[in-house]
Amino acid sequence: MRIGRFGEKRAANHLRRLGWKIVVCGWRNGRDEIDIVARDGVNLVFVEVKTRTSRDSDGYVAVNKRKKRALSRACSAYMEKMERPPAHFRFDIIEVEMLNNTVAGEIRHHQGVPLFARHFLPRGKRRE
Repeated sequence: MRIGRFGEKRAANHLRRLGWKIVVCGWRNGRDEIDIVARDGVNLVFVEVKTRTSRDSDGYVAVNKRKKRALSRACSAYMEKMERPPAHFRFDIIEVEMLNNTVAGEIRHHQGVPLFARHFLPRGKRRE
């Protein structure tokens, strides 16, 4: 858990350096969680952070079908709670490498990872 929180803090700092606004970290809906919700200009971005202690593992691949279903539920629930859902939103994965369990390594940011159906809208909402 400590490693995961470390990675989420590094990812949030990475996004801030890019000029993004962090809306919330660790947003929960039941058992589902979104690591980071941020604004990249007009885009609302849901970010899954994967912290790795080995270069042998791939954080992108770790977001499998089961994890994507949970993330999709969480993102839908988040937007359903919004007064006005965003016109533009996407899902990103950030991989944070942690060397020797103490030193931060490389950050890989995958933008626009497929998660939502092409014409997805939260239940009971329409874009204006």
